[in-house]
Amino acid sequence: MALVVARASHSVSDLAGRAALLRGLAPPSAIVHVGAGTGAGAMDAWLQWDVASAWIFDADRERLFWLDALLANRPSWHRLAMVLAEVEGEVLFHHASNPAEDGLVPAAQLQAYWPNISNSSSALRQTRRLDNVLAELGDGEFNAAGHVWCLVDCIPALPILEGAGRHLEDWSVLWLRVLLRPSQEIEQGASLDHLERHLSALGFRCVDVTESNHPAFGHALFVRDWLDATRQGLEHLLREQQRTTQQQHLLGLHQATIEGLRQEHESHMAQAAQLRQQLDAASRTHVALQGDNALLAESLDQRTMELASLIQGQAELTRENAGLLESNRQIQLERDAHAGKVDALKIELGDLGGLHASALRSHTGQMELLAGRQQEIDSLAAAQTLLVEEKEQLLASCQQWGEERISYVARIDALQARATESAALQVAAESARVQTTGQLEQREAELGQLRQEAGQLGAQLLEVQSSLNGLTQVQAALHAKEEHFGKLEADSMELERRQQRIAQEMLRAGAQVDLIKDILVQGTLLADHAMASAPVPVAKQTRRKLPAQSPGRRKQPRT
Repeated sequence: MALVVARASHSVSDLAGRAALLRGLAPPSAIVHVGAGTGAGAMDAWLQWDVASAWIFDADRERLFWLDALLANRPSWHRLAMVLAEVEGEVLFHHASNPAEDGLVPAAQLQAYWPNISNSSSALRQTRRLDNVLAELGDGEFNAAGHVWCLVDCIPALPILEGAGRHLEDWSVLWLRVLLRPSQEIEQGASLDHLERHLSALGFRCVDVTESNHPAFGHALFVRDWLDATRQGLEHLLREQQRTTQQQHLLGLHQATIEGLRQEHESHMAQAAQLRQQLDAASRTHVALQGDNALLAESLDQRTMELASLIQGQAELTRENAGLLESNRQIQLERDAHAGKVDALKIELGDLGGLHASALRSHTGQMELLAGRQQEIDSLAAAQTLLVEEKEQLLASCQQWGEERISYVARIDALQARATESAALQVAAESARVQTTGQLEQREAELGQLRQEAGQLGAQLLEVQSSLNGLTQVQAALHAKEEHFGKLEADSMELERRQQRIAQEMLRAGAQVDLIKDILVQGTLLADHAMASAPVPVAKQTRRKLPAQSPGRRKQPRT
């Protein structure tokens, strides 16, 4: 339901009375007053109230001289001379011919309302955000306050409120100087309509608007609608709770994923350890095979040398056997020749016997010849004796040749046995060489297979290492997510605290609503009374989307 706000011209006492009435609804325990000036403005009525803490700002320290006596007995009141804005930096501050209008709005833009106003000087000033200033002063006391009022007696007021940051969400009443007749020269953050649209989105409702001594300027009272704020807060809390529930669910899923990754990591580590053991065993086997290979190569070289020696001995035996065979053949030929001679002598001896018999038979008839041939017979007998001796010599030579032949045959048999043994050794050596070559080829194949397996194990180790690196990155990402979830849990705890605080505010929301209704009724009666003397247009509160915010400027003290 839209609130009907009366915009009428009232005296300072009427404005103070309305503020005092609103004070009964939300008694301030802390006040932030921006643009306090000389302490004689329409908003200075709160100085007569019993306020525990106050932060009083003005761009000119000399204008705050009137606070000396008040601050002496109020240690929780603070006097601050600075220019407040939405952002911190430097800005051009203008001094007008009317000191009450000093600020960030140049006098040329105010001439539409005061034609005779002019700039006396301009200078660069440092701007500060209100929330940063409160944080530097220590906002513990400020946060512990109950109802907080913020009074801005400057135009435009919106940049100062935006510079308050999160504090604006906890304030109960805003008392602002506003522009009732907007001008293109002055930024929109000073107009009432713009402020209403912006603050309504934050839960504030405009309950009173009063014109000042110039009809284009006035003061507006905004009160936080705690019921709506509570409803929005509860909706926000519900959304946050749903988001927290979803995040907790996601956290559970992530934790399950982490656990699965940890188990997979442990499995990979176990596989890596097993692969390392297999690689170590393969390395040891490889070293042992290399030692065996060296021994086999040395044995092969020794066997090869022995085989070469045996082949050389066999060749010598073969040559010696050939020589013996040739000697045997020569001896056989000589024996055959001697045998021929012995046969010839035997024939000759037979012939001589025949002749001797004939001679004996003819001995009688040839006695005459006997004497003549006696000498021939004697010579023949001598020759026979010589032949017998020669025969005996030949028989002895044949016996010796037989013995030598037997010796030669034995030597030939021995040489043949040595040749057979040498051939057997050669065959055994060749078999050993073939076997050794086969073993070497088998060992070489095993070494090649082991090298291949070692390469595969190295590739698997690289894959495992890559997996471990990936797991390390995943663990880092999961650690970042855990930190994010920790932050979310902290935000959830903060939301619970805010929910408790909103629940406390709801307890007094009913009473505040009743009091707001009373204020509205009294405001309507006052408006009717004012309209009886001078008719004033009535404006309806509207809800619109907040337009793009303009850069903050220092607010002007009220004229």
